[in-house]
Amino acid sequence: MTRRIEYLIPEISEEQWQVIGGFVRAAVHDVAGATPYIAADLLGATAGFVLWCREALGLKLCRSVVFRKAIIEGYIHTGCSSLSLAARRNRKTQLLRISEALFPYETALCRLSSASQPSPDRPYHKAEIVALRYWANHQESPSRRREAMTLLALCLGAGLSSEDMSYLTVGMVIQDELGIQIAAPGRNARVVPVLAGWEAEIVAAVDSLAPHQYLFDTGETNRDQDIAEEFLAKSSLRRLGPTIDRLKATWVVAHLAAGTPIAALMAAAGAGTLADFTRYVPHLPGVQPDVLRNALRGEAVW
Repeated sequence: MTRRIEYLIPEISEEQWQVIGGFVRAAVHDVAGATPYIAADLLGATAGFVLWCREALGLKLCRSVVFRKAIIEGYIHTGCSSLSLAARRNRKTQLLRISEALFPYETALCRLSSASQPSPDRPYHKAEIVALRYWANHQESPSRRREAMTLLALCLGAGLSSEDMSYLTVGMVIQDELGIQIAAPGRNARVVPVLAGWEAEIVAAVDSLAPHQYLFDTGETNRDQDIAEEFLAKSSLRRLGPTIDRLKATWVVAHLAAGTPIAALMAAAGAGTLADFTRYVPHLPGVQPDVLRNALRGEAVW
């Protein structure tokens, strides 16, 4: 099979193959013999998938980014719609087997986790956030696309809950020379600075609405219900969409990992006690021993 991998070229343009060919061949070479598929099938499936990741999502050619289950799901639902249902199912199986062969340890951990209980507190990986942007940009109408992106920006950029968004109006968005803040209303009222990476999406939403209008305006008349979940339940490509809990977890973990002062983060998150953050600790990235030692040594403050 190895020799066939070296000279077979999938049915894509020469220019496209020059960009992804080395990455595709290396991945297929490393799973040769670990799946029941022949070289031509593996190359064809992988090339089409990687090309979509590159051109539709703009992902870098990194195995740990590309060969994630969420990205594969997105490709099957939106990236190969010209294939029959049976062909899409077969393509999904091929790509999942490739992913499992490339990352056997991670696959085993995922299966153990799924067998026990999925964690709603697991933050989204960077590649999954790219896929979520793709989900938002492929809703069925301009208004649905705007609301989907606004939801991502409010949750990933400011850690808001569905309740926070229910009565949030455009006039509660504060813009100044330091950036954007959200004056979240309701029983957990607070002011939350928006992460810089999501400010553009907030500005785009604000500029299209009047000050008295709801920023996340799904058209629901009963604002006391869980409007975010209602929106997600009716969204296109639902299986690719987010969960509010994981969006909030992503925001919290990002701040914890960045070293945001706990007192400030508690206030911004509307957390009552430090215990509200303990469930996110297992998802924090590791710290190098020298960094940890320097941080704990520090300078005396008493």
